[in-house]
Amino acid sequence: MYASVSAQDEVVKVDMASREVVGRVTVGDGPIQTYVSPDDRYLLAANQGTEAAPGTSLSVIDTRTSR
Repeated sequence: MYASVSAQDEVVKVDMASREVVGRVTVGDGPIQTYVSPDDRYLLAANQGTEAAPGTSLSVIDTRTSR
């Protein structure tokens, strides 16, 4: 499972069996929503930004390499 951590501008991968973070990827400012592509190859993170500086970007992460 993946989850956004807005305050740290990152997305984390969580092992559901152990309930531990097993990976971290830095993304754009204020990631808020994540979506995994149907083939599990890519993770998309919408970067919301802040109220003062709203975001307009989308981070695309290769789930195989975490890049």
